[in-house]
Amino acid sequence: MRDSLRELCKSKHKVFIIDAAGVFSGFPTQFTGLFITSPKVLDEVKDAKSKQTLEFLLSSRKLHVCEVKPEFLRRAKEVAKELGELRELSVTDLEVLALFIEFKEYGCEVTVVTDDYSIQNIVKYLGGKFIPIKTKGVTHVITYAYLCTKCGYRGEPLKGNICPICGSKMKKVRARR
Repeated sequence: MRDSLRELCKSKHKVFIIDAAGVFSGFPTQFTGLFITSPKVLDEVKDAKSKQTLEFLLSSRKLHVCEVKPEFLRRAKEVAKELGELRELSVTDLEVLALFIEFKEYGCEVTVVTDDYSIQNIVKYLGGKFIPIKTKGVTHVITYAYLCTKCGYRGEPLKGNICPICGSKMKKVRARR
């Protein structure tokens, strides 16, 4: 199936990677193109109206569900970590990013449909496009770091955003440029 999707996107079909916000909004029912999502996104669809939209999209073959390849998931994690966004992203978010990276690498014109600012930040950093549903969307790329407000340590926190130096809570801040 993935090969046929790759061929479709190469034949000038606009590719949309859909996260849960895209499903909730019914975005794929309003536009034309190739719509792709991950299995984890389907798990997030719980309300009756969105499930009905999802069933329609899947039965009409308008939405394609792709398993995420490990190498693209790894790359999504690397970029997220580089921008200080990794701790903000769920596994589902990382799968959406992995699909974006994969189809962009295939040479497709890819747009991510999401309201998640961390996803938008990473897509913008990678030179991609996104469509927000209910938010304004990010306007520029921001790199984040973690800062301990007690001892001033700047770096990776321990699990739970705990400072490895003094044990205080760390907060996410814009990284110095």
